Amino acid sequence: MLKKGRFVFKLILIFVCLVTSSLRAQADLDTNTIVTEKTTLLNSIPSANTSSPCTIRIARWARYTIGDTWFSNFNSQLKSPDNYGSNGTYNKILGFTFTDISNTYQSYTAQQLKDSFDIINTGYKEMNVVQSLKLKEYNELGGIVIVNCDQYMGSQLFQTFGGIEYVGFGYQPAKTNNNTILNGIFGTGTNANITGTESIGRFTYRQLPPNSTVLINEITGEPAAFLTGPENRVLFFWDEGVFRNVSVSGTTIDSPQEIVLHNLMVYLIDKIHINIPTVTVNSPASCAGVSVTITATPGVTGIYKYDWTVPTGVTPPGNVSSFKTKTVGDYSVIITDTVTGCTSLSSSGSVITYPEPTASVVAENRETCKNGDPLELTFTGGGGVQPYTFKYRINQEAPNIITTPIGENSVTIEIPTNIAGTFIYDLISVRDANTAACE
Repeated sequence: MLKKGRFVFKLILIFVCLVTSSLRAQADLDTNTIVTEKTTLLNSIPSANTSSPCTIRIARWARYTIGDTWFSNFNSQLKSPDNYGSNGTYNKILGFTFTDISNTYQSYTAQQLKDSFDIINTGYKEMNVVQSLKLKEYNELGGIVIVNCDQYMGSQLFQTFGGIEYVGFGYQPAKTNNNTILNGIFGTGTNANITGTESIGRFTYRQLPPNSTVLINEITGEPAAFLTGPENRVLFFWDEGVFRNVSVSGTTIDSPQEIVLHNLMVYLIDKIHINIPTVTVNSPASCAGVSVTITATPGVTGIYKYDWTVPTGVTPPGNVSSFKTKTVGDYSVIITDTVTGCTSLSSSGSVITYPEPTASVVAENRETCKNGDPLELTFTGGGGVQPYTFKYRINQEAPNIITTPIGENSVTIEIPTNIAGTFIYDLISVRDANTAACE
């Protein structure tokens, strides 16, 4: 904080000049200098760290879908930290949340669905045209769609995504082909027997949407499961029963059918367009002794948790987006989306202190009479960047401002002698070209 210095000029005159005037400088500072200091928070610099995993949000529409009690064994495998999570076999995500949107689907726009859910799984109920077109738009925005068909069930979605005619009735036994998509982190899934449960839907190659990728075939050779849509982000199963067949049990993923289902889940998860949070830190400037406010600003409005790393000796501010500090050093923050669990890269800033500008005042030390030769006062700045600007006051009147010429540290003013009296000059502040107008 800038301190105020004072120097006193006294001019006491009588017309016969028996008593002369004197000019002297007096300072209230320890070192006869005026001190300013500047504090700046540097521009935020993203670190090289990668972001942490996110929570995958799965929504279900109708019964016989992921998250539904009918798929309890499959759900338990998804929830097992040995399979998914920071220490699981697939550790790119934190885990899953499951939401039933069967009765609220109509209240969402496609964009709202995309913002709220990463995967939507439809089940044993027929969507109408409007509903299916909304789901297609959600998929085109980047969402993942899993369609569980059944006997004569799922036809509208099949047609909306480019299929011809209707889902029919087929056979339970099926087998995966040699497509390497079926192999993955949970094991080898090619040439594996896959079995549905109870009633079964059916597609034929003639009916499939263009550019579909078949992964499972019935024993008749017709397709039983296939990928379609942008970037293969839509997965059709001929039967929802593959998720609740007796071959899916416990929490350990070890049967061929379990390996196939979870490799396909991972394949789809890897295609999710996740909006990783971003954050920047502001760059305030201040004078010494005045707190700066450090603020973390997320790239997108939301509800976030803030984790700050602060210099040694500074009390961590806790879960706040901004706080004040006077301490020099590096400050970094990571934010976590409280809905998705996704975390940002670290963004950091450094509070630094620039060299202190100093000021000194030199008065011409001689006596004079009224109307004698003018006296001089010289203001000199140092330790900063030219030019220096000084604010001073004479006898508590309105302040005066004077600035050194470009390239100069000092500026001199003349003290007139045409009026007799006592004149007190108060030096209020000095600032250099680098400061934030500190006074």
